[in-house]
Amino acid sequence: MLVKDSQTGSLANEPSHTTPHAHDVLSQLDNSGLSRFHWKAMITSGMGFFTDAYDLFIIGAALTILIPL
Repeated sequence: MLVKDSQTGSLANEPSHTTPHAHDVLSQLDNSGLSRFHWKAMITSGMGFFTDAYDLFIIGAALTILIPL
């Protein structure tokens, strides 16, 4: 939701339902670094994306070889 600043008149993309506690949590998330869990999750999801794309590629290649049989 876009919120208009009354002093400057500029628009800001800020949700109107956030509480001060939510701002603290969001700032902690913004300032936190990458942990070992983040790297494991990135590698695991990347491997899943790779195998899914490779599977679709191989099915197409195999069908062009097998259809004449």
